Amino acid sequence: MNEYLIGIDAGTSRVKAVVFDREGAEVASFAADNKVYNPGGNRSEQDMRELWQVVCRCIRRVLEDAKLTGVDIAGIGVSGQGEGLWLVDGDGEPVGMARLWNDGRAIETALSMRGLPGMERTFNLMIGGQPKSGTTISQVVHAARTEPELMKKAQYIFFCKDYIRYKLTDEPHMEPSDASTSLLDLSTMSPATALFEELGVSELARLMPPIVPSCGLAGTISKEAAELTGLLEGTPVGGGMLDLISAAAGAGAVNEGDICITMGTTLMHQIVMSEYAPTHPMSMSWEAHCTPGLFSRLAGTMAGTPNLNWALAVLYGQTEFDAGFVGALEEPLGKIPIGSKGVLFHPYTSVSGERAPFINENACGQFSGLKSTTTREQMLRAVYEGIVLSSYDCLADLGDAPGKVFLSGGGAHSGFWVQMLSDCLGRELSVSSDRELSAKGAALAAGVACGMFADPLSASRGLSRIKAVYMPDMERHGRYMELYKLYRDVRPNMYGYWDARASYVKND
Repeated sequence: MNEYLIGIDAGTSRVKAVVFDREGAEVASFAADNKVYNPGGNRSEQDMRELWQVVCRCIRRVLEDAKLTGVDIAGIGVSGQGEGLWLVDGDGEPVGMARLWNDGRAIETALSMRGLPGMERTFNLMIGGQPKSGTTISQVVHAARTEPELMKKAQYIFFCKDYIRYKLTDEPHMEPSDASTSLLDLSTMSPATALFEELGVSELARLMPPIVPSCGLAGTISKEAAELTGLLEGTPVGGGMLDLISAAAGAGAVNEGDICITMGTTLMHQIVMSEYAPTHPMSMSWEAHCTPGLFSRLAGTMAGTPNLNWALAVLYGQTEFDAGFVGALEEPLGKIPIGSKGVLFHPYTSVSGERAPFINENACGQFSGLKSTTTREQMLRAVYEGIVLSSYDCLADLGDAPGKVFLSGGGAHSGFWVQMLSDCLGRELSVSSDRELSAKGAALAAGVACGMFADPLSASRGLSRIKAVYMPDMERHGRYMELYKLYRDVRPNMYGYWDARASYVKND
């Protein structure tokens, strides 16, 4: 009894529930779609009630598939997509639709905030980065300016996983890794009230619920949640983490100097640091690590694997990802020389522009070097290469770190792509045997919260499992460095076109 942990990963498009044993092995998993609504323009939303129903379904099914009951579960933790705007009223009901991290309606607000005298430095020093369109502080300021009635109805502001945990426990809390994306003064780890007042949203402080540690006890399963999920009333619930921090912890990046690269919807890079020292480029950010006293320095592009999905759809008509189809394509791609016969791809395809290693809301993805002889295989390889070059670009700005490099995300399951990344970075890469690392990190938090492990480090040692280590080919690394110089030199020439294009499209 009480030998198992459940980790929930509420991603942008999928919710996953995974059962782990106390050695970290995945016992069972179940996933269901998490519908995203795009009601027009650059809006990206989710229905919070629908999300809760999906979470309940996933928990019930994973217990059934694991042939377990609630009495077997020692604890549960939740990780989730970050940023956005998740508001709840005094009755615990959603205030409108949740606005997601990739919602673009606050683009102009974010630009105006950064343009205020002295604010760029203030943002950098206080919250460890610059607000973007989907950043929570940008969404709050935008809503306060354009829909003040929305903010007046709100009793709490949550992040995605905080809302789920609230529904599980009926106890409102925030947690540091999510809150530190824009709502905490990282120098004091307290609400950034001075910043809120400067931006005219001082009421934000009252909407923030108490903050509980990532691996702290955030409550227990309520009677209502027990009936809906099959969990036992009173089961401990951990604070949980932002999905990116959770994936890094699940992969094993818990020591100072460790690096985790998430090859997922975003291409995220994070280095574990022992002190907060915001002297990095403005496109970087800082967040609280799951271990109290540690921080993560991050650089995350707006689009990682979606670039590949787009290329497969446009070049090959594959509107649904098919691992077998992609695996068969990768073998001939490996025979194309580094540099894809002169075709270069910059992977800035998000509708919200780019945020690392530079900030430009008008940034666009594009191919360079196309000829009448260019094949779609060369173009597809250029997309793979463009993404690994983007990864090198981000790490070059983040700065070097001596620790191990861990990989997470869907892209980490492609040996072809991981080897390409290892060659490009010139670094040894460790890939976990687990497919669901954000859920593993959430389970890690639950394991500490319920007393199975003493702290995040011991939990990581007990739960993390490495299946493969990739070594770089340094001769190929040299070729990638030549290609990177071209990649980096071409980019500034695009800025004027991006701005002109944005004006043209706006007036179209």
